[in-house]
Amino acid sequence: MAKAEVTRRWLASNYTCCGVGYCSLQYLLWFQRKDFYTAGVYGWNFDAYTFGDYCITTGYRNMIYHVKVENINEYDNKACEILKDSSLSYEEQKNKVNTLLKQFLEKTFNADFSSYVY
Repeated sequence: MAKAEVTRRWLASNYTCCGVGYCSLQYLLWFQRKDFYTAGVYGWNFDAYTFGDYCITTGYRNMIYHVKVENINEYDNKACEILKDSSLSYEEQKNKVNTLLKQFLEKTFNADFSSYVY
């Protein structure tokens, strides 16, 4: 399914969101699908990745910041190292990065993602 265009207001009213800069979590979100995007008079604003009732927005303009995001570089750098490891199979890389993403989501949103399946 292709990502759908939505409004910032719609995302903010339907999800608990955090916003990060463009490419700030590019490795941590490597295996995730962009569910939504927003656009304005100047074109594309940001993409949205959803995880149940939670959402991470990545882009340039007008992102949604409901939750303070810390340790972005720490988690993204760890994911980058996993993806660079050529001794791991695709599935091993995917599982390790998604486990790291789950830890990031739990820390960022202070919620339980242990039963969430990617």
